Amino acid sequence: MSTDMERLTKKEWTRQHAAHLLKRASFSGSRQEIEECFHIGLKASVNLILNGRQPGSSSAPVRKRIEPQFLEKIPTSPNEQSDSGRKNDTFFKRHQQKLFTLQLHWLQRMLDGGGPLEKMVLFWHGMLTSSYTKVQSAGFMVRQNQLFREFAFGDYRELVKRVLLDPAMVVYLDIDKNKRINPNENFARELLEMFTLGEGNYPSKLIKKIARDIVGLKLRRREDKLPYEEIDLKGMEANSGFADQKKRLSKLIDSIFDMPVCGELLVRRLWKFYVSEDIVDEDRVKLLAHKLRKSEWKVADVLEDIFQSKAFYDRSVMGQQIKSPVQFLVQAHKETGAPIIHPQASYYAMQNLGQSLFNPPNVSGWSAGMTWINGTTLSARYELSSIMNSVMRAQDASASKHFYSLLSKNSDSGLDELIKNFNGTSLSTEKTDLFTAMAKRVKSEEHVEIFILYMMCTPEYQMC
Repeated sequence: MSTDMERLTKKEWTRQHAAHLLKRASFSGSRQEIEECFHIGLKASVNLILNGRQPGSSSAPVRKRIEPQFLEKIPTSPNEQSDSGRKNDTFFKRHQQKLFTLQLHWLQRMLDGGGPLEKMVLFWHGMLTSSYTKVQSAGFMVRQNQLFREFAFGDYRELVKRVLLDPAMVVYLDIDKNKRINPNENFARELLEMFTLGEGNYPSKLIKKIARDIVGLKLRRREDKLPYEEIDLKGMEANSGFADQKKRLSKLIDSIFDMPVCGELLVRRLWKFYVSEDIVDEDRVKLLAHKLRKSEWKVADVLEDIFQSKAFYDRSVMGQQIKSPVQFLVQAHKETGAPIIHPQASYYAMQNLGQSLFNPPNVSGWSAGMTWINGTTLSARYELSSIMNSVMRAQDASASKHFYSLLSKNSDSGLDELIKNFNGTSLSTEKTDLFTAMAKRVKSEEHVEIFILYMMCTPEYQMC
């Protein structure tokens, strides 16, 4: 079986393709990053991405774990109602402070030179999920986040082995409550259905076997704190039979990965995350899953094929993915020229757009596509656009200053650059005519700010 898809050629490679690659494989790119990505070419750009690095960025990805200090205060969202009913709820307040501390530091990593690395960490976080609300340990969540970073583009099988003994996962799936007289079949089912094989691709007897084999793990629950200390694991590692259990688990995972269908679930998830939620070719899934198995489960080998394929740059794909809330937030920072993640904008997004980092709603992670858009979240996106417009205004090298300069020189070419920067899809004739008229009326930088805010509230801007 051939394991290669038809690739985009050097002659076909365009700046539009470069912008698309950075939007999907990372969280978009600045004007300079897109230009550099185009200049060095597709193959070199993909090589950088699979090493976790943003093409065109002068900073390398940070590979060590996040180690923030807990915030004492969290921002106030715009139009926030008084929370007098909660003002004495110390537990709730500390929960929010700890969670937002983790979110803010991770979001900054996404914006910096390691965007592609952090995009892959986000993928694993949505597939091999745990949540802070259930785990109640920032240290455990940070440790899991670093595990995803360590294995980001690497060995899928080894990652599954490691994450099942990860403290956050042990708590999240109640593995530490698994008793021989009452095996936890829910955990075993999630392993097969959500992490490896997919629904309907395993015999029921395998669930019972896994549940019996993973028994006896205990965790010492210490005070929730950062930075995280390895002593927090001593309760589990000192548990009798831990080493033997680890070996049994490794053999068990190997037997799952030996099943012919294994790999297809991961490839399908990767395709939906990076390429298209709606257009999934099952023949292509099988082809890439075959490549994944041949590569000894190296995720980078599959993504290399995807990012260089013609299918990735097809018209049915480019500009047709609804931005996740995290994508919307980080991409907006890139496009408005903000180099530092803005706390108020980030807190508003985490609270109101439907994707709270470190806190997915259930073991399935977040849904995607049209589920990101409803009456409530759409109005929240408009509010976030307004916040980001204010953030842009405060930047020395803001997008509004740059595009005012271009529009002042030539409204047609300036508008063309403005549309390229803020829209990932083609515009209707009516929308193009409207924007052309707006561009001709620009007389000040303030006019450009209003223009950009309008663009960020269009349906087209919700896509990438």
